[in-house]
Parts: sequence; C-alpha cells; structure tokens
Amino acid sequence: MELVGERAQRGLLIATKADTEIKRVSWCRWKVRSQCEATRDRWYEVVKAGTGFRCNCPDAGKHPTEECKHSSAVRFSEGIREAVKRDFGKRANEANPLPSLPPCRSCGATEFIQKGVRRCLRGTVQRFKCKGCGRRFTVDDGFARLKCKPQVVAAVFDLHASGMHYRGIQRHMREHWHGADGNGVAVSLGTVKNWVHRVGGKLDGYYQEAVRRGEVRAGSAWHADEVEESGRKRAREIGKSRHKRRVWTWNWLDPTTKLWLCSALSTERDISAGRASVRKAVLSAGRRPRAVTTDGAFQYGEAIRKEIGSRSDPVTHFICPPIQKMRIDLHPGNNIAEALNSRQRDITGPFRGLVKGAGPTGFLESAQELMDGIRAYRNLIQPSLALNDGLTPAEAAGLTVPNIPGYNRLISIVAASHRNRESGARITLGPASEHGGDFRTKGPED
Repeated sequence: MELVGERAQRGLLIATKADTEIKRVSWCRWKVRSQCEATRDRWYEVVKAGTGFRCNCPDAGKHPTEECKHSSAVRFSEGIREAVKRDFGKRANEANPLPSLPPCRSCGATEFIQKGVRRCLRGTVQRFKCKGCGRRFTVDDGFARLKCKPQVVAAVFDLHASGMHYRGIQRHMREHWHGADGNGVAVSLGTVKNWVHRVGGKLDGYYQEAVRRGEVRAGSAWHADEVEESGRKRAREIGKSRHKRRVWTWNWLDPTTKLWLCSALSTERDISAGRASVRKAVLSAGRRPRAVTTDGAFQYGEAIRKEIGSRSDPVTHFICPPIQKMRIDLHPGNNIAEALNSRQRDITGPFRGLVKGAGPTGFLESAQELMDGIRAYRNLIQPSLALNDGLTPAEAAGLTVPNIPGYNRLISIVAASHRNRESGARITLGPASEHGGDFRTKGPED
C-alpha cells in the first residue's frame, strides 16, 4: 500500500497501536485517542461516510477535503482486520472442509457451497446453498429453534445431572451467566424442563444407537440392586399414605467398565418389574451376562431365570447381601451396587416431582426419561474416578465419543445424535425362550 502525505504516515503509526489507541464501537463508528500530550484523555469520533471516513477533530474541520490522521488510522486498522479475517477463513476452510450434509430436500442434489451466515440468538450459524436448485438452508445440529446458545443449554443439563433442581438452575443462570446484553440468562421453569428432556433424550438415543451398532462392549459380570425413591416422609408431602405412590429404581451396573446399565422405575416391587429391568439392562449392554450378583431378593432369581436363562448357556446368580466395611477386602459382596444406589439418590433427592403426577403412567414415563438422560450423561460424559486416564464408562467399554472442535463433549454428542435420528432403528428384546437371551434389531417397518 502506497503511503501519501504526512497524515497517512501518522495514521499508520496510530494503527500499529490499535489496541490502546482505537476503539471499535460498531461496524461504522470508531473512537481514536488524541495524540497530543495535553489532550491525551480526549477521544475523537470517526464515522464511515460512503467509501471514506469523517472525523470530528479540529484538523478535519480545517481541511475537509483531506483525510486526517485519525481517519487514516481507522482505514489502516480496518484493512489489517479484513486481511486477517480472510486469511483465517481460508485456513479454517482448508482444515475443516464442508460437513457431510444430507441430500437437498427440494431437488435431492448432494453438492453445496457456503453462502453467508445467519446471526440469531444462538450465535452465528453457517448457511449453505444447493448447487442444483439454489435453495439456501442451515444445518440443524440438535439445538435448532432453542433461541439460545448451545453452551447455555449444555450448562443447564449439566447442572440438572449434578443434582440441582429446576428452580436452582433458573436462579444460577440468572445470577452467574450473562447473555449478549450483559444481563443474566433469564429462563423459565418450563424452558429448563424442556431443555433437560430434549438433551437427555438425545444423549440416551446416541448411546442406544451405539449399542445397536455394536460399539459398546460391556463386561460379563453384573451387579444389581433396587432402591426406593419415595419413603414415608415424601409420601406425606404429596398427600398420600405410605403404601401409595411408592417408586422403586432397579439399578444394574457393570463393575468392569463402570457402565450404568439400567435405572428402570416401577411402582411395584414384584417379579414383573424385575423382569423389565433385566430386559432393559441387556439392551443397554448389548449382550447377556455370564454372572449376576444381587442381594438375594426373590424377584431377581425369577427374573433372571425367565428372561436370560438358558439350559445350554446358564447364567450364574450370586447372592451376596451387604456386608460390613471391615470385611470388604475379603469379599466385596454387592456393595458396589449399594454405592450406585447412594450416588443415584444424591442426584434425584432434590427432584420432588419424581414421584408426583396425575396418574400411575404419566408421571412414571416422564420420570423415566429424566433417569435415562442422567444415566446416559454418567456413561458418556462424566469420567469415572475408578478408571485410569480419566476415561468415561462408555470409553472404557470401547465407544469412541465424538469431539467437535470448539465445543464440549455434551454438545458434540447431541449433534451426533441428531444426525443419527434419521435412521429410526431401535433395539428390542423378545422372550428368552425364543432367542436364548440374544437381542435383535427392529426397524420402523416391523
């Protein structure tokens, strides 16, 4: 760039110190500090006027046909800024090529180009253009139409999975998070609940899809135990007697990989509820166990025999009631399942609405969605202290968790789960007498 005149040279000198001498107020307005020692606290305003710039300094008033040093400094500063932006965009395109996009909904073409960006409450979203029909669109990464940044939604679910109730999450986001306007992120209780259910469903869907593809390899020895969610005190709070609206959680755990295989909820502590938990644990692990350790409750024996029992390949059932701490080194028993029950109750303790609802099925389905989301969060995202190198249980089981550059693990998994949603395949388990305890895949057409 050719420099002409003394003002341009002084403007270039100011542009080299743009961090302290130039303030970019908006895309068309800047403030430049006075270079005179007597008036260093004064800032002159430079605005964009057509293809040039206009300044309110005394020199610009005396020579309106010439560009003052403040306007020249802004011109050089913006030129450097645009050059850096172009170079960064070129390197980003070379390092991150266009993502694999689905065929165009209008013409079915598979060739696209980047066509600008869309600025909304979620931030800046890349837009694409179809080469076949010219249709422009954005890619849904699982957070579309939420009117908030994915990082905020991920933080809400992380707080929920850590045991914070809805009102606590609402207060935390208002006091400790700040939006684009500098104020706290104001979300309603209904919004928090919708975000929790949406993210939890996508996490659980991604895990189940990984099991269907055979990417999860759980151990062959499992532990199981049940825990009551609603006791006498909570039953009084919701206006029910102790023998009404009692909820049980049936937890299954793989001690080798620390996978939380099942967290089935039921209103009865009977054999049918135990059988349902066995089916769900087998689906979550992708295999039958060779050995199961329980505390000796009669429901487990019948459930294991009827669901995964086989004459040719029987399952060994160990009965080990909880033992004292001083004898753990001699025989660990079923204390690992008892510890899981304790951690699970620490999380669900603040959820007063877990056992509260209009009917025996409506509230149970909603509560089961919450439990499945928390279980998927523990398996996919939270590292286990009992595993080396900070691995998560899913990684210890052989699953490669996606990682999108610039985003955390939760956002990456939600985006990957949304891409897998188009397949619609699901896993079902028939009676053990039909398939010997093996699981099969059923599609939408079955």
